[in-house]
Formats: sequence, structure tokens, C-alpha cells
Amino acid sequence: MANKLGDLIVGTALETIETEKFIKEFEKTIVKNVYENGTPLQQVANDLQGYIQSKGIQMNTVVMDNVYQQNPITERNVNTWITSKDVKSGSSSVTPMTSSIAPMSTDVGHRFFS
Repeated sequence: MANKLGDLIVGTALETIETEKFIKEFEKTIVKNVYENGTPLQQVANDLQGYIQSKGIQMNTVVMDNVYQQNPITERNVNTWITSKDVKSGSSSVTPMTSSIAPMSTDVGHRFFS
């Protein structure tokens, strides 16, 4: 994973910059529709999506493989952390992982969505 960290950081930064650009572009319309006109959020989202598609607007996004191998032990550990009331109670209930369970390969790619 460390060999892909630079790709992840740059890709995430570009995605954030593009997202912020779109927020700035559509912010006034969204605020007017939601807060002034009382338009339901789903309708605002659908209208915005329709506009984006009609204009062919695209955005770069980072796509990464899941680097964690999922198995019954990891799923149980995740559930333990989610349901624990604090770190102390959670840490006493997780199952340590052995080195024989290696992370899956990682691949950073880019895709477009509209």
C-alpha cells in the first residue's frame, strides 16, 4: 500500500478540488431550492444530476481496491469495534491477526462519472 500512497494523495487532492469547484458553482442554487423554496432534498439532487448529465459534466475520482482481506475474523473484529462502547472494551474483544493473512494487492485507477 505504501507504494501507492502518493497516487492516493494526489488523486484525492484532485477529487477534492473538483468537488469544491462544483459545490461553489451550484451552492446558491441548492441553498435557494432547499432553504428558500422548501424543495425536497431528493428533488434537488435529481434536478442537479439531470443538469450535470445534460451538460456532460464529468469529474475525476479516485478508485482504489479494498486493501483489507475480508474474512470471518476481520468481519467480527470490525463489528466488535462498531458495537463497543469504548476502546478498552473493544480492544479486549478483538482477535489478533496473524502475518499469514496478507493484504490484497492495491491498484489506484481513475474513472469518470457523469
